[in-house]
Amino acid sequence: MWRDTDGDGIQDATEVGINGVTVLLKDNTGATVATTITGINPTTGANGYYNFTTAPGTYFVMIMAPTGNTISPQDAPGSTDFNDSDINSTTGNSPAITVAGGETNATVDAGLFQPRLSDYVGRFR
Repeated sequence: MWRDTDGDGIQDATEVGINGVTVLLKDNTGATVATTITGINPTTGANGYYNFTTAPGTYFVMIMAPTGNTISPQDAPGSTDFNDSDINSTTGNSPAITVAGGETNATVDAGLFQPRLSDYVGRFR
Protein backbone atom coordinates (compact mmCIF):
# COMPACT_ATOMS: atom_id res chain seq x y z
CA MET A 1 0.00 0.00 0.00
CA TRP A 2 1.22 3.48 -0.71
CA ARG A 3 0.23 7.08 -0.01
CA ASP A 4 -1.06 8.31 -3.40
CA THR A 5 -0.53 12.00 -2.70
CA ASP A 6 -2.01 13.12 -6.03
CA GLY A 7 -4.82 10.52 -6.03
CA ASP A 8 -4.17 9.40 -9.61
CA GLY A 9 -3.81 5.65 -8.97
CA ILE A 10 -0.17 5.56 -10.11
CA GLN A 11 2.65 5.16 -7.59
CA ASP A 12 5.14 7.93 -8.32
CA ALA A 13 8.77 7.73 -7.18
CA THR A 14 8.13 10.11 -4.25
CA GLU A 15 5.01 8.29 -2.96
CA VAL A 16 5.92 6.06 -0.01
CA GLY A 17 4.37 2.95 1.51
CA ILE A 18 1.81 3.03 4.33
CA ASN A 19 2.06 0.78 7.38
CA GLY A 20 -0.91 -0.25 9.51
CA VAL A 21 -3.43 -1.03 6.74
CA THR A 22 -5.49 -4.20 7.28
CA VAL A 23 -5.37 -6.59 4.30
CA LEU A 24 -7.56 -9.69 3.96
CA LEU A 25 -7.11 -12.67 1.66
CA LYS A 26 -10.43 -14.18 0.61
CA ASP A 27 -11.18 -17.34 -1.31
CA ASN A 28 -13.48 -17.54 -4.32
CA THR A 29 -16.51 -17.94 -2.03
CA GLY A 30 -15.68 -14.71 -0.18
CA ALA A 31 -14.55 -16.44 3.01
CA THR A 32 -11.58 -14.80 4.73
CA VAL A 33 -8.57 -17.13 4.55
CA ALA A 34 -5.97 -14.85 6.17
CA THR A 35 -5.56 -11.34 7.55
CA THR A 36 -2.43 -9.22 7.92
CA ILE A 37 -1.40 -5.61 8.44
CA THR A 38 1.00 -3.74 6.18
CA GLY A 39 4.44 -3.11 7.64
CA ILE A 40 8.13 -2.93 6.80
CA ASN A 41 9.43 -5.21 4.04
CA PRO A 42 12.04 -7.44 5.76
CA THR A 43 14.21 -7.49 2.63
CA THR A 44 14.09 -3.89 1.37
CA GLY A 45 13.04 -1.95 4.47
CA ALA A 46 10.24 -0.27 2.50
CA ASN A 47 6.91 0.52 4.18
CA GLY A 48 3.51 -0.76 3.00
CA TYR A 49 4.51 -4.42 2.64
CA TYR A 50 2.21 -7.39 3.14
CA ASN A 51 2.49 -11.10 2.40
CA PHE A 52 0.28 -14.18 2.42
CA THR A 53 1.41 -17.81 2.15
CA THR A 54 -1.39 -20.05 0.94
CA ALA A 55 -2.30 -23.16 -1.01
CA PRO A 56 -2.84 -23.00 -4.77
CA GLY A 57 -6.27 -21.65 -5.67
CA THR A 58 -8.26 -18.58 -6.66
CA TYR A 59 -8.33 -15.67 -4.23
CA PHE A 60 -8.87 -11.96 -4.02
CA VAL A 61 -7.33 -9.33 -1.78
CA MET A 62 -9.49 -6.90 0.19
CA ILE A 63 -8.14 -3.83 1.94
CA MET A 64 -9.72 -1.92 4.77
CA ALA A 65 -8.96 1.73 4.01
CA PRO A 66 -8.17 3.57 7.24
CA THR A 67 -10.62 6.29 8.31
CA GLY A 68 -10.14 9.45 6.26
CA ASN A 69 -8.55 7.58 3.35
CA THR A 70 -9.97 6.75 -0.06
CA ILE A 71 -8.77 3.98 -2.36
CA SER A 72 -7.13 5.35 -5.52
CA PRO A 73 -8.55 4.64 -8.99
CA GLN A 74 -7.99 1.08 -10.17
CA ASP A 75 -5.75 0.34 -13.21
CA ALA A 76 -5.18 4.01 -14.09
CA PRO A 77 -4.37 4.79 -17.74
CA GLY A 78 -0.61 4.90 -18.28
CA SER A 79 0.12 2.58 -15.34
CA THR A 80 1.66 -0.90 -15.24
CA ASP A 81 1.08 -3.86 -12.91
CA PHE A 82 4.07 -2.67 -10.89
CA ASN A 83 2.92 0.92 -10.24
CA ASP A 84 -0.88 0.88 -10.38
CA SER A 85 -3.61 0.54 -7.79
CA ASP A 86 -5.26 -2.88 -8.22
CA ILE A 87 -8.10 -2.51 -5.75
CA ASN A 88 -11.63 -1.50 -6.74
CA SER A 89 -12.32 1.78 -4.95
CA THR A 90 -15.99 0.89 -4.37
CA THR A 91 -15.68 -2.69 -3.09
CA GLY A 92 -12.15 -2.64 -1.64
CA ASN A 93 -11.44 -5.88 -3.55
CA SER A 94 -8.86 -6.87 -6.15
CA PRO A 95 -9.81 -8.88 -9.21
CA ALA A 96 -9.61 -12.67 -8.76
CA ILE A 97 -6.06 -13.99 -8.60
CA THR A 98 -5.23 -17.61 -9.41
CA VAL A 99 -2.13 -18.79 -7.55
CA ALA A 100 -0.17 -21.90 -8.51
CA GLY A 101 2.07 -23.86 -6.14
CA GLY A 102 5.28 -22.03 -5.24
CA GLU A 103 4.19 -18.86 -7.04
CA THR A 104 4.86 -15.32 -5.81
CA ASN A 105 2.68 -12.42 -6.96
CA ALA A 106 4.02 -9.04 -5.86
CA THR A 107 1.76 -6.90 -8.05
CA VAL A 108 -1.45 -6.60 -6.00
CA ASP A 109 -1.31 -3.27 -4.22
CA ALA A 110 -3.29 -0.08 -3.74
CA GLY A 111 -2.86 3.63 -3.44
CA LEU A 112 -4.65 5.47 -0.65
CA PHE A 113 -5.25 9.19 -0.59
CA GLN A 114 -6.87 11.66 1.75
CA PRO A 115 -9.47 13.70 -0.14
CA ARG A 116 -9.34 17.46 0.21
CA LEU A 117 -12.40 19.67 0.55
CA SER A 118 -11.68 20.99 -2.95
CA ASP A 119 -12.25 17.45 -4.29
CA TYR A 120 -15.90 17.76 -3.25
CA VAL A 121 -16.72 21.43 -3.85
CA GLY A 122 -17.76 20.89 -7.48
CA ARG A 123 -20.32 18.27 -6.43
CA PHE A 124 -22.32 20.77 -4.38
CA ARG A 125 -22.63 23.54 -6.94
